[in-house]
This record gives sequence, structure tokens and C-alpha cells, in this order.
Amino acid sequence: MAKSIDDKIADFETKLKQLKEQKKLAENREKKKAKEQERKDETRRKILIGSMYLQRMKNDEQYNQNILQALDRYLTENRDRKLFGLSELPVEPKQVQQEQSKDQDYFGSFNGSIG
Repeated sequence: MAKSIDDKIADFETKLKQLKEQKKLAENREKKKAKEQERKDETRRKILIGSMYLQRMKNDEQYNQNILQALDRYLTENRDRKLFGLSELPVEPKQVQQEQSKDQDYFGSFNGSIG
């Protein structure tokens, strides 16, 4: 038995909906791929610029000192400062309070007694 026109239209609408969904998924994959490439390119630029700076720092003591002074002002994380042989920054009172608060959250109301 032949399909009615309405059945054929419904079939085409279903197929159109499926194709639109496939198109949307393909576009999302392309966007994700482009973002990943963008991140890779950004990382590569950072590595190349860093390599250039490190080479010049190695060959020019005055330039090395200038960069280290700039890094001393720029870097706020002690683990980053350590990479360049910079002194650690003192712990701010607010930071100490936050760390104590984290300890309190972790240990709760533990007072050292058992049971």
C-alpha cells in the first residue's frame, strides 16, 4: 500500500530533524576542535616567547636582572617564585585566617579526645 502524502511529509520532517541534529553536532565538534587548537597555539606561543627570554637572560646579565626584578613584582605564588630563585612572599594575615578556616572545616570540632 502506498504512503499518503501526509505520511511522506512526516517522514521528511523526521529526516530533516535528524539531519539538523547531525549538523549541530558536527558544528559543535568543529568549535571544540578550534578551541583546542587555539589553546595549543597559545601554549606554543608562550613556550617560544619563554625560550627567547630565557636565552637572552642566559647571555645578558643586565637583561637577566631586569627580568628577575619584573618577575619579583609580577609573581604572587611562592611555588612560581621558587622556579626563578626569588624569595617567598610573607603570608598575609587574611591568608592565614583562610588556611585556619580550611583546617577548622577539615577537622571540625575535633578537640583531641577519643570517644
